[in-house]
Amino acid sequence: MAGGLSEADARDVAAVLVFADKRGIASHGCATLPGYVHHLAAGTLNPRPDVHLVSDARACAVIDGDGGPGAVTALRCARLAVEKAKASGIGCVAARNSTHFGAGGYYALLMAQAGMIGEVISTAPPVMAPTGGQGRVLGNNPYAVAVPTRDDPALVFDMATSVAAGRKVIGSAAAGQPVPDGWLLDALGNPSTDPGDFLRGGALLPFGGHKGFGLALVFEVFAGILTGTGPDGEAMGKATGAAPGQGGTGHIFRATDVAAFMPLDAFHDRMAGLRGRMKAANRPGAAAGVILPGERAHAEAERSDRLGVPLAQETLDALTGMASALGIAPPGAGAI
Repeated sequence: MAGGLSEADARDVAAVLVFADKRGIASHGCATLPGYVHHLAAGTLNPRPDVHLVSDARACAVIDGDGGPGAVTALRCARLAVEKAKASGIGCVAARNSTHFGAGGYYALLMAQAGMIGEVISTAPPVMAPTGGQGRVLGNNPYAVAVPTRDDPALVFDMATSVAAGRKVIGSAAAGQPVPDGWLLDALGNPSTDPGDFLRGGALLPFGGHKGFGLALVFEVFAGILTGTGPDGEAMGKATGAAPGQGGTGHIFRATDVAAFMPLDAFHDRMAGLRGRMKAANRPGAAAGVILPGERAHAEAERSDRLGVPLAQETLDALTGMASALGIAPPGAGAI
């Protein structure tokens, strides 16, 4: 709110960031908050966006985020996708002129909690080289899906399409540690294990070679080309009135209503059977056994509910400095 957001929008952004920290995804949590404040102060993040419908059909819609916080736009899109799926079986909502929205799994899980299979695709800044190429020409575009279950944690799969996140590489550079082979190219396109090369214009590599590249490219089609953002995001922002530098991110939110295909109870039974088959494949002697997507994050969230949300000291220091600059009370030490 001190940065200019409405109370409702500030609460939405905070909820998304705390969700990530609670689930052990610190790269998408409160550590990113100083960046939000910086962009608000620089005028590259709209504090009072006019998030509005551009087009609205029975099962599909397009929403313009007006360069505001991505979480605000994303929540409206996810909720509208659920409404449309309840009416039509499937709902798909595209967002243009949006910005960073935190962890995609937050919105996928929101849809799953409504009895939907929720999917989220987003563009990302170009930080990745194509397989066989060089240079930052493609985002490590993320994909998230959440599937509802009855008693077990929802199946939540949330991934980026690079071998490693840029923040991990930057963290290795700060620690003076090399990164593994296959993570990075330098600015000339040579393989590198020096994380400093990323800071000097190098590029991340897609996971799985051509497979990760192919997925990132398809996600660019959906969340970038189809929504009118991606490479043409700046031009689209100008055409729709977004301020310079705002709104270069696109998203897709797709909700599939399980009840349109089978009774939800029957689906839950089948999901329990699928989980049982995976767990039965535990390898003797394996330390953790088979862990389904979302289980580890769910356990972290339960731990955070009991003990508080853990924050790294450097994150606390950054938040304290930010609070001081804004003239507000600093966060408490230890956990939130």
